[in-house]
Amino acid sequence: MLSTCDLAYEILKKARKPMHYREITKEILKEKTFWGKTPEYTVLSDLITDRKKRFIRVRRGIYALKK
Repeated sequence: MLSTCDLAYEILKKARKPMHYREITKEILKEKTFWGKTPEYTVLSDLITDRKKRFIRVRRGIYALKK
């Protein structure tokens, strides 16, 4: 199973545009279930702390892939 960051990467790659972390979360929830009460914040945290540094914040809450 892909990690949250891997799924976010694939979603942003397919979208070909920056997305709000809540939109990314909605797409991830189609593929993966979260046990916590706040999956949006789990995704946000994962975007910020991605070890591969694949994401960049372009505006408040909006993330894109680094080029």
